[in-house]
Order: sequence, then C-alpha cells, then structure tokens
Amino acid sequence: MKCDKKLLVLLDTIKNKKDLFSLLELGLELSQIPLLLKQAEQAMLIVRTEEGISLTESGTNLLNDNINSIKRRGFILPLNAARMEKLPVNAVYLPKRIVQDKQK
Repeated sequence: MKCDKKLLVLLDTIKNKKDLFSLLELGLELSQIPLLLKQAEQAMLIVRTEEGISLTESGTNLLNDNINSIKRRGFILPLNAARMEKLPVNAVYLPKRIVQDKQK
C-alpha cells in the first residue's frame, strides 16, 4: 500500500522519537502537524496513550513497506584507484592537472 510521504515521515518520526524538523522540511506548518496526527489516528496507524504516541501494528507495517521512499539508501563507496599514497609531512602535493598546465 502506497501512501503520502508526509504521513510516512510522521510515522518514522514517531517510531524513532525524532524531532519535528523533518516534517517542517517537507513544507508542513506547525498547525498542520496535529491534523496529520489526527488523520493517522483515524486510519488506525497510531495510538495515543498516557505515555505518548506510538505506532500500531498496521502503522509499523505501512512504514516498513514504504521505508525506501523516505530513507536515503545506497552510499557512494570511495574509488580506490583515485586514492593517493601517503606523503611525508614536509611534502607539497600538486594535482596532475596543475603540473600539466605549468609544463605547457
């Protein structure tokens, strides 16, 4: 089941007990957050108790099914061929392009 990105970020915020900054980055106003909470509660995705707000089983399942749409996955690994060997402390490094330009 697909759902709104704002709702997914709200569920992730509740699950991981984050601050509301990620919701504000999506363009929500502070006055819209309670409306989104009410919508999630009516959809039985969250439950309010005396201890606070937590996800229901359906809210957890929805978040887990759609987590890739809000999380940044896949890191860029360093390119080993572009690594430099360690230079002595008093050495000066000039990139190849600069050295080639000066030789012309």
